[in-house]
Amino acid sequence: MLRKSAFILTMLLCSLVTQVLAQELGTISVESNSNQTLRARIEILQLGGTRWQDITVQMASADDFERFNIERVPFLTNIRFSVESTTQGKFCKPDIGSDC
Repeated sequence: MLRKSAFILTMLLCSLVTQVLAQELGTISVESNSNQTLRARIEILQLGGTRWQDITVQMASADDFERFNIERVPFLTNIRFSVESTTQGKFCKPDIGSDC
């Protein structure tokens, strides 16, 4: 449960990054079960004039966490994100490091 909560918090914080503000995010689909490494994807609904290949998603900075008075737990440092396009749409997927 902590991982899922942290992931949702992460995505909310990522939406604060200037480059992401122009994008509209959809639902989060969790593809893993309890006690498994989190596998999920977040649908990207509208890209505006941006090509999906040009989108970069990253964790909010330590300064952003501090500015919003949110504790930055160390395992968040190991989360990376990828953006992919499938026949079902465009998605952002977190990559949770094995040491999380």
